[in-house]
Amino acid sequence: MRIVWSCILGVALQWLPPYVSPVLAEPLQHAIILAANRGGAFGATAPASFYGSFQVDSSFLDNADGSYPGNVVSGFLLGIGTQAFDQATAAAPNIQGVTLANHTITAVAMNFAQTSGGATLQTASDGSFVACTDPGCSVQLSGSAGSQDIQAVRRFLPRIVTPEVRGDQLIFFYDARTNRTPFLSVTNPANSPVTVEVVFYPSSLAARLGQEVITLPAAGNAIIDPTTAAGGVAEGNAGLAIVTPIQSASTPQAIVPPKLLCGNFTLANLALMAAFGENPIGRLALTGSGDRGGAGQPVDGQTIKYQTFQSQALIVPAYFNPQTLAPPQNDGNRIILAAFADNYGEPFNLSALPEGADGLQASFFDNTGQLVAQAPLPVTGVFLGDLQGIAGQATLSSSGKVFFAEGPLASNESLIGIFSQSAGTFASGQRMPGVDAVPTVP
Repeated sequence: MRIVWSCILGVALQWLPPYVSPVLAEPLQHAIILAANRGGAFGATAPASFYGSFQVDSSFLDNADGSYPGNVVSGFLLGIGTQAFDQATAAAPNIQGVTLANHTITAVAMNFAQTSGGATLQTASDGSFVACTDPGCSVQLSGSAGSQDIQAVRRFLPRIVTPEVRGDQLIFFYDARTNRTPFLSVTNPANSPVTVEVVFYPSSLAARLGQEVITLPAAGNAIIDPTTAAGGVAEGNAGLAIVTPIQSASTPQAIVPPKLLCGNFTLANLALMAAFGENPIGRLALTGSGDRGGAGQPVDGQTIKYQTFQSQALIVPAYFNPQTLAPPQNDGNRIILAAFADNYGEPFNLSALPEGADGLQASFFDNTGQLVAQAPLPVTGVFLGDLQGIAGQATLSSSGKVFFAEGPLASNESLIGIFSQSAGTFASGQRMPGVDAVPTVP
């Protein structure tokens, strides 16, 4: 039996419920410019422009066009003449709403009081604003409709250190070898259907084992058994399963989906009767300027590319004493790494790195911070191993952690990894985060 473990101003805004971001993708800095065309205040006289900034969670931009509550905004700071309007120190930093159009913030509405009975800044969803030195607004500086200019200062990075849990493309590890069983799930959170190609690769990444096309309905999901999907081509193998949105079953050109896909996977060992699950490895499809591509646009490797996963090193943050875990041959602990290159075309494919292209250096530190083992580890496709096998002749007799230092990678190459461990039937596992350096211990 198989078991699946799973996954605008004023009163007009007061009826809206608080916005809760579904996933903290990354804080996204925005620049805001107010262009005054009338009056004067705080030592500044129109015409003049005033500069500030604020942050929103980048996942907020995935929402549909419309007006949203102002609690999505943090870190608002803007200077007008001698006066700073600072959300962190304001007496009443009432940011009332944010207008979103085509996944871009076009206006911020607020009734912002920096001091009690003093400096105020009012902005509206039509882009107008008024800055006043006193409650009666007898001295004011203002801008008419369209006076707000808001731009994302930094969008998304083409290379990321630790994978996201959602993405325009999802990458799963699977293991369908003897006494092991995997399951995958994919969810489409959009209001429209998405066609995806599910491709299975062996650990060598030499070529596709096979593929299956699935149409996910709006708000739909699919549970995928690699041992039966695509005619059961993954049975007896271990490797990567790639879920890529495509134009259609007959045109397998990779495209950007309307919403970021999400899901989970399970890796179970039937001899050990233990399993663990995780979210997939997710990445975005970006333009050259770092913006996420528009829904339906082709991911062609020229105008739009997938992010790559690159860091100075991957880390298993903590492992238990391997001598207390189940036998490694039964996946008492397992290290799974994948080094691959993106190959754009119709269809999109992965390939293994050339021999020696990503020679890793494994560095083991015990629970006191002492270096106890180091070993080279060549990885060109999917590596499936364990702590003891990598450490070689060294004895691992305490809890610890291990770093996998990366060699240089090309712009289309990536390294990812997951780690699991099991004490009897109790198992845990997770993706390996990236770090900027391996510690140097005297």
